[in-house]
Amino acid sequence: MKAKLFQEVKVAIVLLCCVLPTMLQAQDMAFGGMEVTKSNCNNLITAFKDHYTQIGIWGGAFCKASGSVTYDFSTNTLTLNEANITLTVNPSSIDGVVFNVRLDKLTVNLIGHNVINSGTAAFHQSRNASSGKDPELIFTGSGTLKINNKGTRNSRYAGINLYTDGKMVVNCKELNVFSNWGIAIGAVFQYNSYDRSTLSVGNNSALIAKARGGSIAQINNFSMGSNCLFHKPQNAYFDYRKKAICDALGQVITDEVVCFL
Repeated sequence: MKAKLFQEVKVAIVLLCCVLPTMLQAQDMAFGGMEVTKSNCNNLITAFKDHYTQIGIWGGAFCKASGSVTYDFSTNTLTLNEANITLTVNPSSIDGVVFNVRLDKLTVNLIGHNVINSGTAAFHQSRNASSGKDPELIFTGSGTLKINNKGTRNSRYAGINLYTDGKMVVNCKELNVFSNWGIAIGAVFQYNSYDRSTLSVGNNSALIAKARGGSIAQINNFSMGSNCLFHKPQNAYFDYRKKAICDALGQVITDEVVCFL
């Protein structure tokens, strides 16, 4: 009897060891509230469709998607290939966050022209509690991404919502972020900050941002490649005191900010 019980316990432990790593990995990334796992990571659009078909809102004004979205666990790379995703606020079922990220580092590889219509954050960055490191979000690739944060006054986050001490790097061809309310890119959190949040734009990249609460705001540090300039508006600059891109009069810019070579 004891031998049989011991054998059953061994089997249970082995099964737990096999399942637990997958569970932990899934908790590090969510796509529209749906956990990203090794079983669905190669075809996230289909998994997204199946998930919201079950909820009963797939294909309507709130929720639809096309193109290709995949995630590589070995490199922590999310690839958007001609992806067009809509997940906007429907108070009875979803909050509109598209990609909820709890990784030390996520690389977003862009292929072709991609669009995300969100109800709040298209990308929401959090610190991984296991590592405690400042998270990093990197946009790369030969493609472009247009983010439309259609959230209202009650929208909780920026279009790209960084962790309070998170880092973001733009190394893709073009990243264009619009927020209907609040800010386009920044750290909208109520956690204590150690002034480490950073937004960097590479030499061969274009960054465009616009939001009525601040186009690029609540960022501690900002840098551009040596050949990059603010093309719009003229005389724009990063104000370290206001932690935002400001105009020549020192006002936080709420109109379109454009920086590239």
